[in-house]
Amino acid sequence: MDIERLIKAPFTTKHESVLEAILADLADVVPVVGEIAGIVRIMEGMKEKDDVRVAMELGDLIAGFPPLVGDVLDILTPTNLLLYLMKRERVKV
Repeated sequence: MDIERLIKAPFTTKHESVLEAILADLADVVPVVGEIAGIVRIMEGMKEKDDVRVAMELGDLIAGFPPLVGDVLDILTPTNLLLYLMKRERVKV
């Protein structure tokens, strides 16, 4: 895994590993960075017409706004990890 992929991981939902998905979820906890990353991921989902991804990312973004409460919710609901696991399961079938 290269450094460039790790830097881009918070700003996409096209994760190639669990580590990238977890890194994106951890970035969500960082004020401002998490909100920007969430907006970029929502736009990516809208561009690809992936309603499930847009809904999950939008919920994550809204839940993550309140200080402290939002940080706890970001940790308890690892949206990027869930999306990665869902995508991986679809590929197996």
